[in-house]
Amino acid sequence: MSRAGTLALLGGTPVRTAPWPAWPPVNDRIRAAARSALDSGRWAISGPVRGGPSLQQQFAKAWAAFNGVRHAVPVSSGSSALLLAMEALGVGPGDEVIVPVWTWVASASTVLRAGAVPVLADVSPDNFCLTSASIAAAITPRTRAVIGVHLHQSMMEMAPILDLVRARGLWLIEDCAQAHGALYAGRRAGSFGHVGCFSFQQTKPLTSGEGGAVITDDADLAERIFALHADGRRLARPDPVTGLELAEGPGPMGANHAMTEMQAAILLAQMEDSALDRRLSHTAQNAAWLDGALAKLGPLHALVQPAALERRTVFEYIIALEPWVTAHVPSARIGVALSAELGAPWYTSDPPLHVSGLYRPETRPRFAGRAGPARRPGDFPVAEDYSARTLVCHHSVLSADRAAMTDIVNAFDKVLNQLGDLEAAAGSAA
Repeated sequence: MSRAGTLALLGGTPVRTAPWPAWPPVNDRIRAAARSALDSGRWAISGPVRGGPSLQQQFAKAWAAFNGVRHAVPVSSGSSALLLAMEALGVGPGDEVIVPVWTWVASASTVLRAGAVPVLADVSPDNFCLTSASIAAAITPRTRAVIGVHLHQSMMEMAPILDLVRARGLWLIEDCAQAHGALYAGRRAGSFGHVGCFSFQQTKPLTSGEGGAVITDDADLAERIFALHADGRRLARPDPVTGLELAEGPGPMGANHAMTEMQAAILLAQMEDSALDRRLSHTAQNAAWLDGALAKLGPLHALVQPAALERRTVFEYIIALEPWVTAHVPSARIGVALSAELGAPWYTSDPPLHVSGLYRPETRPRFAGRAGPARRPGDFPVAEDYSARTLVCHHSVLSADRAAMTDIVNAFDKVLNQLGDLEAAAGSAA
């Protein structure tokens, strides 16, 4: 084998040495927006009014319009969004909430924080999201809500799920932390359920480092969420002495889950001139092209997207390896080899919650007795199978041009054709 054909991990020449698009995105527009917020003298919605509406409220209006709903409440994180949504809907002690077993830990841990019990359900082998069948199998007389997660680069099959939750009188909370701007049957992710919850954490397709939002068409629900996120206060005319526009209200006691003005400024700057939509469309087109190109290599399985999904949003591009591949070389090892070829991380996906080191309710006394039934390996076969043989990369990689996507395909081809070398190297190292 020539030196050029040797895997980069084993000392050969990598497929790509050119840089990838940087993330988080930093440009003059974002810098100027952040500086303007800093110089404004108002750093939070709880600060005194300085001129027009707070940036937080400007972002609330823009995010509601972007998603085609009437109301949005910006909050401090995606976890806060989920917690506030449940509290506003009245989910609490004695209730069960159905959550996919394959998701980020916050989808379940916030259920515990709300005082309810998370009930885990398996996912679809097509796109790794909840299905109406898996939800139906998890429903009990105590079920009050479903947290449906649009995962990786797909969305749940919404029509049958909406039919099910309506028939059973359940709240539907869409966890859209990974699905900003995804389009399904002409509507945005988050606009189907009673509420939609978003994260703007650093890795997300729209980011302010941390931050989140809840969207809804229900005015009363939006008002309740606002009060819950602002220590029970509501928006009012600025006080003539203090300049404060948050005032005591008749609503529920809340806590502080507010977004800062700097976060709102950074988010608004990324949405100007349809920049967010253009970027989401670009990554979606690259993902679709990669699906087809990688499938031609043979031992790779791309997601089967719902027919009504008009545009996916890519948070992490995910591809599954055929079982015979990972029987010889673990997916993590293949990811290391791909990373060496491309100079960008390819890594295994998060494990299902029932085997995750991050989801351990028994380590928190306040959650005692609310972890749900004990779960063991083998209880969720779809999530366990696919999570063990999938590889993902961050959406910023798909922000590159089509030539870069060709590099990805060439790197997969190179690594898959030298699995024997990877296996032998791992054996000798052991």
